[in-house]
Formats: sequence, structure tokens, C-alpha cells
Amino acid sequence: MRLISLNTIALIFILVSCDTASNVEPIFNDYFTKYYGEDGEQTGVDLVRNADGSMVLLGNSFSQSDPISPFLVKTDALGNVIWQQEFTTADETAVDISLINGGAALAVLTNVQRTTSNIRLYIVSQDGSLVDSLTLINSKNQIGKSVAQSSDNGFLITGYKAPNPDRNPDLPPPDQADILLLKVDNAMNEVSDLSPGGGEHLGSGTNAFEIEINSLIYYLVFGYSDRPRKETTDYQMCFQLIASNTDGVPTGLHEFSENEPLEEQVASSTLKIPPALGDGYLVVGTTTSPSSSDLYLTRFSKPLNPNGATKSLDRKIPLGKRIEGIAAANASPDGYFIVANEVRENNKKDIFLLRVERDGTVTWTTTFGSLDGEDIAGGIEALPDGRIALVGTIQLETQRKMALIVTNGNGGFSD
Repeated sequence: MRLISLNTIALIFILVSCDTASNVEPIFNDYFTKYYGEDGEQTGVDLVRNADGSMVLLGNSFSQSDPISPFLVKTDALGNVIWQQEFTTADETAVDISLINGGAALAVLTNVQRTTSNIRLYIVSQDGSLVDSLTLINSKNQIGKSVAQSSDNGFLITGYKAPNPDRNPDLPPPDQADILLLKVDNAMNEVSDLSPGGGEHLGSGTNAFEIEINSLIYYLVFGYSDRPRKETTDYQMCFQLIASNTDGVPTGLHEFSENEPLEEQVASSTLKIPPALGDGYLVVGTTTSPSSSDLYLTRFSKPLNPNGATKSLDRKIPLGKRIEGIAAANASPDGYFIVANEVRENNKKDIFLLRVERDGTVTWTTTFGSLDGEDIAGGIEALPDGRIALVGTIQLETQRKMALIVTNGNGGFSD
């Protein structure tokens, strides 16, 4: 296990750039760390990889004089900027980006904080121009976490919303938040609330996916809540999978992760596993108890009927340190790359990267971060040539910056 100081790497990169091409071979072309942003501070939230090797990074920009606003950067395969732009809005936080229309465009999801929190969806072309946008105005708080395109070219948005007491008439207080699922039509004119029924004090979706079973379309919502399992009345936070039809009517599929007494699990993201790597969904998050904070993974099989799914992995991954699970990518030929936060003794964080086999066995781990700063993990992508790309936030001496970290398949910077 090793801690790699990215300040040092950045310094080496600056020094090498002063040499001419005739006396030194290019380095850091394959493995590198690069920072993005100009005035103010920028944080890294997520990234997507295009078929041509280019990447689009999503984050947020802010300063003492300017409120937070979304920030987009498109780079080539070597991390060089193709274009970048900051949205000219205020008090708006970017949370997710996904490829749509076969990769021809991007869907960007943000939360706009006014009197209440409302969700905004942008469609952005690959050249950085704005194609369309929609603000989902609601009189009560709605907070988006992810967006995915549906087969009819609409959009599935999940997250959480202010609770509806009518859906939870027998729930002991406090009633804090319900899982949210919204469907936006392909013209971005109509929004349908397909949220699963309440029953929890606190819950949130992390990702929603469409699935076809027997020629019918269903929606799978992955997330977490303290809704009790059918056989208990204990309100204990755990990962959950809920299925509904396209009208939002539950199918009866409602699966839970397992946890010990006094342990609570909060999901951060859900990875779709392609058929070539086993088919299914991996939920990534954190399980906490009074004495620990550990990575937790649950893998659900692809449902073969609307009422059932099985779990092939459901376990805590103890690593001897305080860990917050953030996101995952499929690792060929099997297993997963996981990016997380390592919480140090001073409660500041480093970016923590590991590879986990399908059965939950940890193959290797590594840590990135500035020596004294607060460094936060964002998104992760496995590149076709075996490299790993991470986006996150690195705290330099005076500012926080969006960082793109590209490593080899073992989390290192050299062959």
C-alpha cells in the first residue's frame, strides 16, 4: 500500500515540460495527473469516456466572491484540454454526467438551490454547446443524484425528495426523505413522478436502470433507506433494490443488503455490469458502526422476472482504516476497480483506489493525495487498454482543483 503525493507529481511534470522533444522521450503520456480550472476553486465529481478515447469531466467551480456553479472539461486521451466551460449560473451544483444518443451528446444533472432545491437537466453536445435544458420546478425539495437515458430517449432521474406524510401515515417521526424516481419524456416537456412508495424515515436512490423482461419494460431503482425488511420492523439503513413498471407500480421486487446490529449502510453509486462480465449490478457504499467505517459491496443479478433478483455478493470489505465507498468500474476480465475516500486520523481525506475480485477479495490498494490537504474521490472509468482514469478533487497549497488521474492497471504511474 502506498501514498502518492500528487503535488510532487505535478512538480515533476512542470520540470519535464521544459525539456525539448529532441533530448527527452515524452513521459506521463500514459500515466499522469493533471489539474483543471482557472480562477477560484474547482472540484471533480464524475467523468465519462468517449469511443475515441477523449473524456468529459464534470465538476463545480466557486470562489469567495462567486457562488458554486457547474464546470465541464473535455480532454483528449492524454488529458489535454479540448474545451472547458463554466455554466453562468449561481448556487447550482453538478452531480452526474452520462453519455446519451449513442455517445453523440451528454446529459448533465444538477441541483439548483433557491427557496427549495430543484433538479435541472442539461443536454450538451460533444463540442460543448448547449442543446437543451429543463428545470424540474417543485414546491418541495427534490435532489437528483443520477441520470440515465431510457430506450424511448427519455430520461430516468433518481435521488431523494421531501417526504410525503400521506404515504407514511403510520411511520414514527421524524420523516426526513423519500426515494425519488422521475421520468422525463424525450421532448423534455413532461415529467412523471414514479417514485416507489414510502415507508422509510430516510432514503435515497443512487441510480435507476431500465430492463426488459418478456418484452415489457421495467425500472430498477438502486439506493438505500431504513425501510424495514418484510420480516422485521427494525428501521436500519441498508442498500435496497426496488422494481416498478413504467407507470411506477411496484412489481414486488424489493431486495435488501444484509447488516449486523448497529451497522448502517449508505450507498453512493451503482455500476451496471455488462453480460460479458457476468451481467447484473454492483452497489457501492459504506457501512458504519460506532467503531468503524468500511467499504460495502452488494451485487444483484439481472432479474429474470419482475418479482425476483438474487445476490451473488453482499459483504463488508474491511481494510483496517476508515473508508467511504464512492464509485466502481468494471475490470476486465473479471472484478471491479473501486474508488473511495480514506478518512485519516485528522478527519481529512485521501483518494483510495483498489481492485476487488468478483468474490470480494482485494487484489491491491493504493492511495493518492496531497500531504496535508483534503482530497476527495469522484468518478472512475476503466480504459480499454487496461489503464484506470479517476476524477476527483486535490487540495493544493492555496486552492482545490479538479484532478484527472490516469494510472496503469495496478494503480501505478509506470510500467
